[in-house]
Amino acid sequence: MACDDLNRHSEQLWINVPVYQTVSSPLVMRAWSKARKVTGAPDANYAIMVDVEMANGVTESGYFMPFSIGTHSWELKQAMIVPSHPVVSARYLLHIIVLIVITC
Repeated sequence: MACDDLNRHSEQLWINVPVYQTVSSPLVMRAWSKARKVTGAPDANYAIMVDVEMANGVTESGYFMPFSIGTHSWELKQAMIVPSHPVVSARYLLHIIVLIVITC
């Protein structure tokens, strides 16, 4: 690797959580994050992301709550999901991006 090269590595992990609601009720998505030199706008690229599968077979995707950018200690973010039908499972996305900068 040459001086001042940037190496980006990305991994995704989906965690499926059984819910089994019989009546539609709000869900809270919650996660912690610690950051160092995160750049860009607060958006879905650095956020809690959740998809919910409902009892009627429909999946509602794209629920997200962005974390703060910049450098910060542990930060808790949470948001409420109000599904239109009872939820049978919630799928959380953990998306890790590691940037390695080599300077000489």
